[in-house]
Amino acid sequence: MANEAVILELGPNGGKPVRYAIPATAALSKGTLCFLEGDYSLSGSLVDTLSLPFAGVLCSEKVSDTFTEASCYTEGTFDLYCVSGASIGNLMVLSGANKICPAKVVDSIMSGAIVGKALETSTTPPETIRVRLGLI
Repeated sequence: MANEAVILELGPNGGKPVRYAIPATAALSKGTLCFLEGDYSLSGSLVDTLSLPFAGVLCSEKVSDTFTEASCYTEGTFDLYCVSGASIGNLMVLSGANKICPAKVVDSIMSGAIVGKALETSTTPPETIRVRLGLI
């Protein structure tokens, strides 16, 4: 996959990784933006996922093997690939495979789809911008 998140800062909690279930056959790169697919079940952002709950940034590569768990960073500052214009402070949501865009509707907040807050302006998308995970 392309456009994986790049860690800039994990903060005092080391990115606050959370462990999720994932199919043994899944193969995802470190830095993949992930969403919750079911009860505590993880998937990579392969499709337009504007309203699916964001799980975090995959901590390490997940190869197709016998492992059925993977961890995601839920805190920190990352460089993420933004596909449309964004301003500092915009809340961002998933917009395809490792891509983000500004949230357009309140439903994004209610569904848990918010990836984080833009810390830079995206004036010539698509481009990489700095994003702080979460609503803070």
